Amino acid sequence: MEENNYNNLKLLVAGKELLSKNEEELRRLASFPELNPNPIAELDLNGQVLYQNPATKKLFPNLQEKGTTHPWLSNWDNIIEGVKNGIEKIDCEIITGKNYYHQTVHFLSNVQRMRIYGVDITEQKKKEQDLQKLNRTLLALSNSNQLLMKSESEIDYLNGVCKIIIDDCGYEMVWIGFANDDEEKTIKPVAYAGFEDGYIESLNLTWADTERGQGPTGTAIRTGEIGVCENMLTDPKFAPWRGEALKRGYKSSVVFPMKTEGKTFGAVSIYSKQISPFSAKEIVLLKELTSDVAYGVTSLKTKQARRQAEELLQKNEIKLQSEKNVLNAIMDNTKASLAYIDRNFNFVAVNSTYCENNGRAKEELLGKNYFDFFPSEENRLLFEKVRDSGEKIELNQKPLVNKFQPWQDVTYWDWTITPVKNNEGNVYGLVGRYPENWTLSMFSLYPE
Repeated sequence: MEENNYNNLKLLVAGKELLSKNEEELRRLASFPELNPNPIAELDLNGQVLYQNPATKKLFPNLQEKGTTHPWLSNWDNIIEGVKNGIEKIDCEIITGKNYYHQTVHFLSNVQRMRIYGVDITEQKKKEQDLQKLNRTLLALSNSNQLLMKSESEIDYLNGVCKIIIDDCGYEMVWIGFANDDEEKTIKPVAYAGFEDGYIESLNLTWADTERGQGPTGTAIRTGEIGVCENMLTDPKFAPWRGEALKRGYKSSVVFPMKTEGKTFGAVSIYSKQISPFSAKEIVLLKELTSDVAYGVTSLKTKQARRQAEELLQKNEIKLQSEKNVLNAIMDNTKASLAYIDRNFNFVAVNSTYCENNGRAKEELLGKNYFDFFPSEENRLLFEKVRDSGEKIELNQKPLVNKFQPWQDVTYWDWTITPVKNNEGNVYGLVGRYPENWTLSMFSLYPE
């Protein structure tokens, strides 16, 4: 009997010890949600909060009061819909204030409750968003380079760049302005894209060191450095434009100076609806994009200047050809002997009378030097004197020796050599005049 009682006592003690251990284990397991730094909550199917761990109470002190209207339970309707469709585990993302949470929701069918585990993924989301913005900025950089290769017009190119920044980078508004070198140092807007609603017209900007030149655009042009307004609500330098900016929902801006050969000639201004949205890496890429735009502007200006020069040259060539045709018609329909000679006294054109009088074909003379056929240092000095002084001379009975036809006698002529001048007074031709049955020589001087 005593032995049985002793055994029973041993069993009772062992049972109590086991129970104590189980209770301790249960308490240890129960402490897991209590010690978890992430929010955990349990609700019934009506949305009543039945349990919150300390992290939940600290993060969302009014969760019990607001229930499913609280931002942390903003996905409640979708959760209940999922349960009705037989889904027992639901993963979702929600936003509360500035924080992002990943929620894993388990439906406990045996007790008809919803247990929600949350993990703060704000930093992860921020990195994802930054990466997305960088990828979009890289796309804008690529697209703007593609645009330059297809652009012919500077203004069309700049408007296209603004549209690319809006479409690819997702900002609210972009505009490009050029710095004027006038007395007030004004800034002339030349292109924009996005939601503007008359804002640019209201700016009245300057890059001078005055009150209206202290904003990010004026500062960027004046200093050649990037101008940033991280918060238009509080930045005192942005005060002159704050009211109009806030009407349109702008909250911040960044401005990149456009330079060529080290001199700033304009700026690209980018506006956002967020406060301080521009990351350092994004600014680096946008700076590179602006450098490409500055190069594009310079390239298109050069291309336009070359095109205009080519058009002017073409017009001048047409005009010159027309005048040459008139000259040839005159030369071929006069009894006088005419020769057209360049700066170095090479034949450019001769008429048939001249050829007949000298026993030469045009092909023999053209491109050859006048004094190869009629050598005379004295006459050369006379030609040069008229060319260099711009003064007409008259000569009587000057000899003309034909080098390659020595059998011809030396002939003597009365010459009048008259310089022909352009609008600037520079001599570009000589006209040699002879009396009846004389030779008329015209010497045209082209700049070397």
